[in-house]
Parts: sequence; structure tokens; C-alpha cells
Amino acid sequence: MGLDSKYLSKALELSSEGILILDTSTNILYGTDKAKDILGLKEDFQTRSFLELFPDSFLAKEMGQQLKGIVEEILPIPTRDRNLFCVCRLEQVIAQGEVKVNILYLKQQMGVVNETGKKSYHALYTFNDIIGPGEKLEQLKKKGKAFALGDSTILIQGETGTGKELFAQALHAASPRKDKPFMPVNCAAIPENLLESELFGYEEGSFTGAVKGGKPGRFEIASGGTVFLDEIGDMPMFLQAKLLRVLQEKKIERVGGTRQIPVDVRIIAATHKDLRRLVADNKFRDDLYYRLNVLPLYIPPLRERKEDIYALLEYFLKKHTVLAGKPSKRFSAKVLNQFFKHSWPGNVRELENVIEYMVNLPEQSAMFDMDSLPPYLLGSLEQKNLPGEGICQAYEPDQDAALLKVKDMESNQIIAALEKYGHCTRGKREAAKALGISVATLYRKLKKI
Repeated sequence: MGLDSKYLSKALELSSEGILILDTSTNILYGTDKAKDILGLKEDFQTRSFLELFPDSFLAKEMGQQLKGIVEEILPIPTRDRNLFCVCRLEQVIAQGEVKVNILYLKQQMGVVNETGKKSYHALYTFNDIIGPGEKLEQLKKKGKAFALGDSTILIQGETGTGKELFAQALHAASPRKDKPFMPVNCAAIPENLLESELFGYEEGSFTGAVKGGKPGRFEIASGGTVFLDEIGDMPMFLQAKLLRVLQEKKIERVGGTRQIPVDVRIIAATHKDLRRLVADNKFRDDLYYRLNVLPLYIPPLRERKEDIYALLEYFLKKHTVLAGKPSKRFSAKVLNQFFKHSWPGNVRELENVIEYMVNLPEQSAMFDMDSLPPYLLGSLEQKNLPGEGICQAYEPDQDAALLKVKDMESNQIIAALEKYGHCTRGKREAAKALGISVATLYRKLKKI
């Protein structure tokens, strides 16, 4: 049975990102209300062309041909009364070797034009937005706050999904540069032949399609603030040499230019790769590695700080029930137990995706049970913890802290169930059924509370 278009559009509208669907000529076939809001548009997207809206976008010029992977670009978005800045991520639907449609995801606003007309980017998160009561995370935030006060280069390492950009924004927000621009650059998402001009800018006539008058790069735009180089391990070797020069001389040179342009930026780099191994394999410059690794921060994976899971569950559940317009629900004891058994290879991002999936399921009961979990998660009871990726094996899990939190969490669930169903014999039977345990087990656990 095919999927009704109204249900498809409803599913797209539930996304926290704006979504545009375009053909290979950049004509906009469909756009969500979130995309319209981000772009500051009131009219419908019909008959609009993305290339018409953004003639300087390299993404628009790439939509007619098959890309090697996902690419993204930060675009200034002109409207009648303001300029918005957002991250645009392009993905494609490929069939029989041809591009059928382009899907563009628009992230939340990155900055606005200030009263003087100058473009500015800002960090959206602080250390208060980093959730988790565990000792490891608290110590990491304490170290990060100290590092933020200086001006030395910071290297953030951690597996995919641990929150490296969140930490980078918090570092900027806690630094003396907090009122200056925060400029994120994903070194893996921008095509190699465009990354140089994105970072360093270009002069007029330096290549075919160059904008008249040239264009400043992200180092120039961010001068006075912070440049966040995400996925630094994917930066090409020839650009590593130019980046090293920026770190040493605090100057950049535009593509096709000869002028040395002073830039005052602090660099925060991040990677999920083992840079020491890349250095040994001659895939990363050793002199650049030592220049970046002045103040190292390692974010442990979620499986090594399971004491943070419960706080994250509460936060993501509240966030996505509000976004989806759904009533709040509780987790059964079996579901909570499964969350603590899972190894979370995708870390905090995977956890949030699981909660978003569960929240958007059709409502069946007042509690999330095992049937609410994604199918792949049901098989993780037999899974062993997956090995870490590269550098992310530095710490052993704090099992005692995790077990303590499980016990506290279980007690809270039992108390909540009794408050709902009552403390009488019948109420306890209903509470035990909802928790997925026997009445005898419930009585035994009550004696320990």
C-alpha cells in the first residue's frame, strides 16, 4: 500500500530542520513550513528557484550532478528586513546512476545582521546546555571553562555523536570572545576543491564563476572571534600547510591574491579520528597536530558515562513531545533497563534519535514499552559493548556510578506507578503489570526503597 502524500508531508513537518526538495535545475518542488520560517519567506515555494534565491551558492551549482557524499554550506539568506544565516546540508536521491531529486536540510539560524549592517555569527549553546550529572562530564566542563578563558588552540576529540560542536560553542560562549563571531566549518562536508576558497576567500577573477569584487573567507568573517574546524582529520594535506601558517603568522592569503591579510581568530578543532595514527600514516602533518593539540579535551562516549543517560532521557523526552505536540509518557522498567544495556555506538545523537522515533509512534498506551523501541535496539540485549573508535578508548566505564543511577531510577519509576494506580492491593497489581514485573518482585523491591 502506498503512502498517502498528506502523511508524508506531515512526517516532513515533524522534522526539527527545515526541508526543501528540489529538482536537478534547482526548482523548489516542496518546502516545509519550518524551511519557510528559517528563510523568512511568507509566500509559497512554488515556482521558486534556489539558484534564483542564492546565485552565489556552490550547492545550487552542484545539484545537477551526482555528489560524492553529503555537502553543506553556510549561506547568508536575504529577506526584506533582515539577513539570516543557516547551515544548509545537501543530500541526493540517486537511481540508476542519475540524480532524481535534491534534498536540502536547513539548520536553525546562525546569526543576524546587527544594527550597523555587519554580518555576525554567534554560538547558540553554553556549558549550561550540556546535560549530565556524572562526575566525568562535570570534570570535563570544569576543564573546558578554564580553557575557555585563554586564547590557545583547543583540540576536541571524541566519537561521532558525543557533542563536540556543542562543547565548541560552549567554549566560545564562555570566552572573552563571546560577543564576537563563532564560525563553524565542517572540513568533511565541503568539497575539497571549494574548501580553500571557503576558508580563505578569493579575489576577483581567480577562477571561473568568482563573484565580482572577490569574497572574504570564513577566517576573515570570523576575525575577532572563533573558528571551529570540525572533522579536522579530513582536511586535505595542502590546506593543512595553509592552516599551519594561519596559526603561526595570524595572516591569510586569499585564493588568487598576493596580499597578507591579518586575522585575529581563536581556533577550536574537533575530530572523531585518531590524529596520532594519521600522523604515523603520513595523512596528517605532525607540526600541525602539535599546534592544534595545545589544550586537548576528550569527550568520553556515552557507554563510559551511563550515569548521564537518565538526565538525557528526561531532556529529550520533554523536547520531542513538545515539538511533536504529543502528551508526555513514561518509560517502562524493561525499556529503561534496555537503555542501560545498549552500548550506544552513536552516543548522545543516537539516544536522541531513538527518543524522537518513540515519541512519533502512534499512541497506544500511557507508557513506552518494549514494542516502542526501534527494532535494532531490541537485539542489543545480547550485544556486547562495541569497541571504541580510535582515540576513544582512554577511559574505563564507571560501572558503580551507573548502577547507582539505575537503582535510583528504578525506585522513581516504582513510586510513580504506585502514585498513578494506587497503593491498595489492586493498585499494586496494576503497577506491577505496567512496570513489566511480577507482584512478588514489586513487593520485594518496595522493601528496599
